[in-house]
Amino acid sequence: MNQTQLIILIVAMFVLVFPLLWIIITKSLKKASGMQTDADIRPLGQLLESFGTGSARIAGINHNHCVEL
Repeated sequence: MNQTQLIILIVAMFVLVFPLLWIIITKSLKKASGMQTDADIRPLGQLLESFGTGSARIAGINHNHCVEL
């Protein structure tokens, strides 16, 4: 195997393996941090009127299409 073929093999393996590792790592971190559970909103009271969902940036983290006023 020459150097060109080795580089092509390494790049191809990276392209295939990196997305899988990214998904596995992010899912495990999400589960470990407790971000898979829904927030208990009962203490906030009854919903008066729904204006739909929107996006917010809370403590430096983007929450897209999940904030309801």
